[in-house]
Amino acid sequence: MLPTVSSRLAKSPNATNHASNDDLANNDDRHSRQHARMLAVDIGHVGGRHSRQHDHMHAGSRHSRQHIQGGATPEGVEIPRCLVDEDMQAKIKSMPKEVQPAIFSGPDPKWRYTWRIDPRPENTHFKELNPESIIPDGFPDWKETMDLWGSKMIATIEVVAEMAAIGFGLDKDAFTSLMDHVILLI
Repeated sequence: MLPTVSSRLAKSPNATNHASNDDLANNDDRHSRQHARMLAVDIGHVGGRHSRQHDHMHAGSRHSRQHIQGGATPEGVEIPRCLVDEDMQAKIKSMPKEVQPAIFSGPDPKWRYTWRIDPRPENTHFKELNPESIIPDGFPDWKETMDLWGSKMIATIEVVAEMAAIGFGLDKDAFTSLMDHVILLI
């Protein structure tokens, strides 16, 4: 599991010192470069290069059987849970019309790309469920960018989970300890 933000700050040699203006400027510049890289991948994937590729080009971006666990999942493959879960359908119908979610009438119409943000388990009886991550063609910074993006998301979730645990009067790691050894996907 990735260290939490609070644990990283506590281990920092400058944890008790105030940041200098130079440190803040360098930090802002580094964060701006990271943000630009993440945005470039997001725009390129969702609205550009990857989404415009033909199906035969997408084929190299997916595992044939584990598509939901890594790589691309084409449109028309995933069935929304609300189509098959009668309890969920009843809950949706009981909501006021103005807040009811739209319900698809068939398979999910969009492509999805899934990336594992944690290392593959070293010891497992289910290696076939833990395939190598797929890097789509045309994205040389894909791995670094997705790992960076994922680690920032996990760090945020861990901080919120720790705050929630403390707020509920539980040990700080009551929720984050449950995140150990799980598959984390974005």
